[in-house]
Amino acid sequence: MIEDILKALAKGNVKLSYTSLKSGKLKEVTGTLQGDKFITQHATSNKIIFWDTENDRWEDIECNTIKTYKTMEND
Repeated sequence: MIEDILKALAKGNVKLSYTSLKSGKLKEVTGTLQGDKFITQHATSNKIIFWDTENDRWEDIECNTIKTYKTMEND
């Protein structure tokens, strides 16, 4: 699944839902690795790093906390 998420992030915006390590609550974030926000990553890493498009900052999420992802086709 992580490899698919990284490919989707490289193509455009992706909405990720994940469990927060701090609160234990389910959260959502929209991110990308498109354009000048590209970082080479590997699907075997413990975390993915991406540009948070809603808060204009870099974000990282531990891979094992990701529940779902959805490409944002029209964003």
